[in-house]
Amino acid sequence: MLRTMTGDHHRRERLNKTARSSTANVIKNSGTRGDGNLNICGNRSSPSSQAGPTKLILPVCQALKGILCNRRDSTGYHSTLFNPFTIGASSGPRIGQQDGLELVYPLREMTPMDDTDYALGRTRAEYNRLIEQAELIRPLTERVLRAAGIGPGMRVLDVGCGAGDVSFLVSEIVGTSGSVIGIDLDGNAIRLADERRVARGITNVVFLEGDARSVDRERPFDAAVGRFILMYMSDPTAALRLIAQNVRPGGIVAFHETWAGMSPAAAMSLPVLASLHSLLRATFERSGARVDVAKELYSRMRDAGLEPEPRPIAEVAVCFGQDAVAYRHWALFTRSMLPKIVEYGLASEEEVLRKLERQLHPELIDACGVLPLGWLMIGQWARKPQARQSTG
Repeated sequence: MLRTMTGDHHRRERLNKTARSSTANVIKNSGTRGDGNLNICGNRSSPSSQAGPTKLILPVCQALKGILCNRRDSTGYHSTLFNPFTIGASSGPRIGQQDGLELVYPLREMTPMDDTDYALGRTRAEYNRLIEQAELIRPLTERVLRAAGIGPGMRVLDVGCGAGDVSFLVSEIVGTSGSVIGIDLDGNAIRLADERRVARGITNVVFLEGDARSVDRERPFDAAVGRFILMYMSDPTAALRLIAQNVRPGGIVAFHETWAGMSPAAAMSLPVLASLHSLLRATFERSGARVDVAKELYSRMRDAGLEPEPRPIAEVAVCFGQDAVAYRHWALFTRSMLPKIVEYGLASEEEVLRKLERQLHPELIDACGVLPLGWLMIGQWARKPQARQSTG
């Protein structure tokens, strides 16, 4: 887990220099180190290093003020198989290879529950990036889950679990008396998640490759959770309604989503990063992703027949004195989206690389003060209504 660095100025410079050298090949190569981990922080055993990356908690009313958001209501793009709530059967998947991983492409027409033209890709480098990102935002997601009421002994469904980080976090919260089922249609991600589970010796988590509707409904879950999932679904309200079918009456549905319309970069006097955020947002929008779904969570949960919490949690993850961490994060993020940026004609590869290496790198490396590690994230949860008793 990344933690705020401690020590004198020279030590911090030495650590940053090491981290900068580790990012030198980010753009031209796979985007991650061989072990997929990032550790540029101080002594992990030091009490002062236990806090994790600094979080900037924004009052919701201030964070949302003056933001204009445009929403795309349809995609028109064919997608790789990802959505755990696909409707209709495929006539048979077509298997392809990318970076040694199998990619499954459905051979059917898109339906209202299909996902978007997933812009981040499904390579091992992207899985490693997601694992690093999960460490950066873990404290924020943990606060959302605990505030939602996730606790010991619960049986929880993790929708679109990917490489397993949310499932692992939930497993710690529910303890050995609870259990977690993580489900995703990305078989490569599921296999990676299970490898990580075995390596960690975790026994209360099971990963399933398949459709969430196939989970045994005779044993409803106490809660269903997900992170950065609804933004990729063409009909998030319908998805929430299906998810809730797997949750017991009185149970919890909780999602942690991003609002890309709320970029803190401009307010932090980081014009290059603000420009990059606009490019990334445009790429997501072109793919059909709902980049502002976070601000719609309350109304969508209500429309899905749930009882949403009127006071969600809204936060932006930031760091202090970790310029190399911020640069690595955004460089890897952009590297994952580069193929789609070029495909959609939003910028050439040369233009993107020039922005990263010649503009963003000096802006972040030389910056003083707070640096953002993401957009505004909103954690929203709801309860499934209790079954009404018949009055006879």
